[in-house]
Amino acid sequence: MAQRSEILREWSNEEYLREFIAEARTQQTDDISQARVASSIHLAQSMARSADLMATTLNGLGEEIRDALATHGQELSKAAVAANQQAKGLKIATWGLVLATLALALTQIVRAIAA
Repeated sequence: MAQRSEILREWSNEEYLREFIAEARTQQTDDISQARVASSIHLAQSMARSADLMATTLNGLGEEIRDALATHGQELSKAAVAANQQAKGLKIATWGLVLATLALALTQIVRAIAA
């Protein structure tokens, strides 16, 4: 008995299907049976095409998500570097304010002593 994948591969071959139908058709084959076979074949082919399109779409979606995550990771890394630089700048500004406050306090102490 043929494997499912072999059957699907054979059913996707137009020439094989034409030969299969031609060999299976006899004078005793009624029209409704022929219509059912044609309908089943059409359905199988449509499902195979849909599956191929879905696989292609999902593959593309997976690539887009992977690329987006890579870009997101790079942007997060850049944001972390920028935040680190801002933190260094804030640290320097804070020490500057501390020194300015000490200078003002010393000035007030010197004025108080001189007065």
